[in-house]
Amino acid sequence: MQVKPTAIHHSGKARARHTALILADFLRPPEGIRGSGGLGPTDNPEVWYKLLAGMEEDVMLVGHLPLLSRLTGMLLAKDKEETIVDFKMGGMVCLNRIHSEKWQIEWMIIPELIRG
Repeated sequence: MQVKPTAIHHSGKARARHTALILADFLRPPEGIRGSGGLGPTDNPEVWYKLLAGMEEDVMLVGHLPLLSRLTGMLLAKDKEETIVDFKMGGMVCLNRIHSEKWQIEWMIIPELIRG
């Protein structure tokens, strides 16, 4: 599977923007990177849950914990308190939409796999 997001959305924090820029250098998303609300550590995961429900295109989110863990719980189990993915700082998870409200984990990378 190729990673080809239409856009990379990042939180307003400098670390997330920097990560999005690095990813964009390799992935070359047609719509580039975007600073987007709702990706901060304590933001409500329902914001992106609703946004993703209305999107057809593939997107990448660069955000923070615990928000990403809570959003993943909502997408996979409809419960933001359900910890399905044990995120580590610097980790990535690719979710694939099966149909309008059903998602599955396509792949996951933890930092230990990519460190030399």
